[in-house]
Amino acid sequence: MNYVVKIGLVGDYAVGKSSLMNTFVKGEEQSRNDTTIGVDFNHKILKYENHTFKLHIWDTAGQEKFRSIVRSYYRELNVVLFIYDKTNPESFKNLEKWLLEVDTINKNKKLKIVIGNKKDLDKDRVIPIKNILKFTKENNLIHMETSVKDQKSVDLVFNKLVEILNEKLLSKEIELKTYIPFDELNMIENKKVKKRNIESKCCIIC
Repeated sequence: MNYVVKIGLVGDYAVGKSSLMNTFVKGEEQSRNDTTIGVDFNHKILKYENHTFKLHIWDTAGQEKFRSIVRSYYRELNVVLFIYDKTNPESFKNLEKWLLEVDTINKNKKLKIVIGNKKDLDKDRVIPIKNILKFTKENNLIHMETSVKDQKSVDLVFNKLVEILNEKLLSKEIELKTYIPFDELNMIENKKVKKRNIESKCCIIC
């Protein structure tokens, strides 16, 4: 089966949302500090077992001036990655605000994962792990850590995401829209054309 997964990257400004998306999609380290204007988009396909997941990734801006634009993208999300900077305690503190905002707008069943970014700066960690575990447990969230300078850690986040989605699909805890790949659509259309040609020839009287 082929599924479309709408993923939102949510969190404060400069926690690494854009870099995380670009590292995953482009397969290379991204260290740009360009500001996201409203919402940015990219996509990538992952396969897991017998399923194909087309990941539509929406990178949302963290600044207050873009909030009205960003909120409209929350409604259809299947997965939300709440991202904070391990060296910035304010970005972790604000996760509660982001969580409440998303849940208020999107009441559908969705997968929610908290991502601690900048794993490469562990020596500068300022958020006690006990605080993180307490927050994720209270809010029934999955927690992972990553670094945009480590491709494997970024890939692990999205591979784990797909694995969990697959489990939730099997248990019917979540629903995803399906799609027909372009090559399959072509095959179906070619069969229809061939069938019409055969039928039209059958009706010719010599």
